[in-house]
Amino acid sequence: MAERVYLHIGAPKSGTTFLQTTVWSNKPLLQQAGVLLPGPTRRTHIAMAAWARTDSPSPAQHRGWTQLRSEIAAWPGNALVSCEWFTMVPDALIARLIEGLQPAEVHVVFTARSAARTLPAAWQERLKLGDSIDLADMLESMETADNERWNWATLDPSRVLPRWGKHVPHDRIHLVTLPPSGTPSSVLWTRFAQACEIPETELTQNKAFANESLTAEAARLMQLIGPQLLEEVGSDGYDKYRWIRNYLSHNLLAREAGHKIRLLPDELAALEVHTDGAIATLEAGGFDVVGDLADLRDTPDQSHAVRPSEVSDQALLALTSAVLPPVLGRLRAEYDRANRERSRANRAEESPDPSTLDTVRRRVRSGISSRLPVRARTWIRTAISRRTPTARS
Repeated sequence: MAERVYLHIGAPKSGTTFLQTTVWSNKPLLQQAGVLLPGPTRRTHIAMAAWARTDSPSPAQHRGWTQLRSEIAAWPGNALVSCEWFTMVPDALIARLIEGLQPAEVHVVFTARSAARTLPAAWQERLKLGDSIDLADMLESMETADNERWNWATLDPSRVLPRWGKHVPHDRIHLVTLPPSGTPSSVLWTRFAQACEIPETELTQNKAFANESLTAEAARLMQLIGPQLLEEVGSDGYDKYRWIRNYLSHNLLAREAGHKIRLLPDELAALEVHTDGAIATLEAGGFDVVGDLADLRDTPDQSHAVRPSEVSDQALLALTSAVLPPVLGRLRAEYDRANRERSRANRAEESPDPSTLDTVRRRVRSGISSRLPVRARTWIRTAISRRTPTARS
């Protein structure tokens, strides 16, 4: 069995994407240094977190967990598992996860950013999935937890770590604080590596990336059109992540220049009170702090920030004008691809093998279904069905 397992449980929006892409892009080097990253891809750990959060895992989830655990059991050194959604594991299921990783010595690692930086980041994540909640209502929402992911019970180390501390000794729970705004990302990596006992190794970070934030202008646009986007792509399944969050928000909007999001004085004051209580709890908890609890007081510079509700129509028009052409370009590329497949189907009509045309049609439909939102792919499939002749008998 692995000697130690470092379980990086979160929090979301605390540098996790940067840290995860760093370790996964350096998996062979880490393994040479004695640190196992079990599983073939980052999604393996996401699946493990999904298994951990349910008391009735599916057969596929159970098989995935069993395979991952077997790989850890066969490793002689330390292992690292990282997914920010472990922070959502219910109290009643934490023991099952920890016991499943034993007899290895289990350590819990939690990366945390200041509340004043967490609030606008969490708000943006809700907008990226079609929500239209106002920033003014977000602070109360974080406390009432009307959204199961974006709330203090998931994001605040003073709420999360005591739960895990019932099952893991507090000196094996490592709180890594994000350094203040403007600090090089290498500082966060150094702290994380120290917490996880990752040896000093020349790692490459040219494939690492962060979960980019939206500007005030982009956030306002998403707030206005999010519900319509969600209706277009569907609220169930992966489409909303692929099209609203990943394609529109990350690939297009996050690349555009704009202003940072401004918090109001009363919001900053409330967050300061919240932080005072959180730090007091953490100081009394006896957890291993890598960094400085004072980092949790970091407040973004508000001097040039803009309140999203005050973004002008002119700014929204400029932003829309910047991102709409690439959307049309992608739609045209997909339509051209569908036309080429249709032409191939027409040529297949002359084939002596009747099954050839059916094969081509299946390829067309399966390709379209994985690339476009619901209405767009339905429209293209219908066009192909109407214009593609049937095979001659």
